[in-house]
Amino acid sequence: MGLSVKLVLRVSALAFGAGVSFWAADRAADLVEARSASGLRAALNAGGFDWTQFQVDGLEVRLTGEAPDEGARFRALRAAGSAINPANLHDAMTVAATAALPAPEFRLEILRNDGEITVLGLLPGGGAPRIALLESLAVIDGVDKVTDLLAVTAEAAPSTWQTALDAALGALASLPKGRVELASETLSVAGLSPDHATAASIAGTLRASLPDEIALTTDLSVPPPVVSPFVARFRLDASGGRFDACSASSLAGRDRIEAAARRAGAPADARCFEALGAPNPQWDQVVALGIDALDRAGAGDLTVSDLTITLTPGSGADPAQARTAFADLEAALPPAFTLSVLPLPDAPNPGENGPKAAEFSATLSPEGSAIIRGATGNQNALEIIEGVAKAHFSNDRLRLSLHRQSGLPDGWSVRVLAGLDAFAMLDSGRLSVTPEMLSITGRTGDPTLPTRLTSSLTELLGPSTPFLVNIDYVEKLDPEASRPSPEMCLDQVRAIQADTKITFAPGSTELDMDALRVVRRIAKVLRDCGDADMIIGGHTDSQGSATMNASLSQARADAVFNALIAEKVRSGSLSSRGYGETDPIAANDTETGREANRRIEFRLRYPLLGPPAPPDTPTAADQGQTDGQN
Repeated sequence: MGLSVKLVLRVSALAFGAGVSFWAADRAADLVEARSASGLRAALNAGGFDWTQFQVDGLEVRLTGEAPDEGARFRALRAAGSAINPANLHDAMTVAATAALPAPEFRLEILRNDGEITVLGLLPGGGAPRIALLESLAVIDGVDKVTDLLAVTAEAAPSTWQTALDAALGALASLPKGRVELASETLSVAGLSPDHATAASIAGTLRASLPDEIALTTDLSVPPPVVSPFVARFRLDASGGRFDACSASSLAGRDRIEAAARRAGAPADARCFEALGAPNPQWDQVVALGIDALDRAGAGDLTVSDLTITLTPGSGADPAQARTAFADLEAALPPAFTLSVLPLPDAPNPGENGPKAAEFSATLSPEGSAIIRGATGNQNALEIIEGVAKAHFSNDRLRLSLHRQSGLPDGWSVRVLAGLDAFAMLDSGRLSVTPEMLSITGRTGDPTLPTRLTSSLTELLGPSTPFLVNIDYVEKLDPEASRPSPEMCLDQVRAIQADTKITFAPGSTELDMDALRVVRRIAKVLRDCGDADMIIGGHTDSQGSATMNASLSQARADAVFNALIAEKVRSGSLSSRGYGETDPIAANDTETGREANRRIEFRLRYPLLGPPAPPDTPTAADQGQTDGQN
């Protein structure tokens, strides 16, 4: 019995020891796995591989998860190997399927600097379109070098690509300095145009030739004209002062001359124009001094042609004051300038009988009918004047009544021909040539015409020959000015908004079909208003939190903005902003008031009648409104 007890005790002790050992080994294995998992997770998280999963079995680790690409899978495997023995790693990660590559973005940029052209970008269609493009650029008049930095792709071009490219090349041919940027849905043309007429023609041709799918942006600037001779002509009489022509060498010089003219009695809208070709850096100062001297004299004419100054006292001038003013002017002139003061012409005596006074006149109706009559010298002069008249006006709209007359003043034919050439540039008007005066009056749609005619007549006749150019600029005759002003554009948008409303479903930022119809009507107006920079403002009532209302109003303003861009409105002329509940136009304690406050507003970013309004305080004077729903 004693042996049995001992045996039992020994077996029990052995079993107990084995159990303790097994328990200790199991706890050790758990500890190893926990440490491996902790280190592995830390390494993977540090590398940004939060898409990975793993299972730890003792010393072995199975790594799973979907990597975004093969490189990410390899980097995750390397990060895991830094935490545990790579021999114990089993890679079971997968790689996400590669998305189809997006279609290449076709973009072409052409830069022209006089005779040099550089073309770069990605051109569709393969090698043939590239060769055709380079050949088209090489034959542009005045181009002698084409630098090719193009890349090509075999991808087919969009259906509108070639039409837009042809239009762009046509515009570039008219721009000595320019840049064309063409993409699949946009065309941008910028450059230096020779004159306003060319700029208007380029923009009009582009708009007419481009398909509706292409959004057009133009930025065509016109340099100051080159004037020769450089002329300023100012008249002062009992009715006040006025410019027959005025050229200034700079904007600061223009302001100085205009200030002197206003001091002499010229109206506030009397204008001088910046031009190139001033013969002396002090030219603007001299013109201002001359106007001041004429003002002190009381009446007369001032002509500054290049470096020659001619002063003709008028009948209302005070002789003593005129002598003092002109002497002071001569003393103040820079050495390069010369001053000539003409005597006041004697008034004719109507009681005297003498030979018939020489006279030549011409009239041009708004319909284009011309009547030209008057005295010429010999038969040769008559035929020359008749030929010039027929060259300027069609035979079916021209009536001539010319006669030879003896005793005409010297230079008569030159004065008649110079006056006739100038007269032919009017839209309508009258020419009168007498021994005492050459006078041109009329209307034009070209704001630079009076200055150009005065310069031309001064060059042909000399600065001492008296002449009068009194030409009115009529805006409706100017094709450039016929475009609506920003204020007119806003008025048209406001009229649309008065009839219809842009509505949103409660809490929605999506435009429904009715709202899209309103947007299309507004877009039709804005496409013709390239200079009208507008802000689209979204507003809500006071229901809901201020943060939510601000976010909702911004999203709705963005929705209108995006819809207008989709309708080919120039994106650079628009911006959007959400004002939330911060700018109510009615009380929010009634449904009617809340309805009024839920709105989309358009306003000019830079109103012409004052400084730009602060962006968060739009005013009723420059806002149009449409309603929405909060």
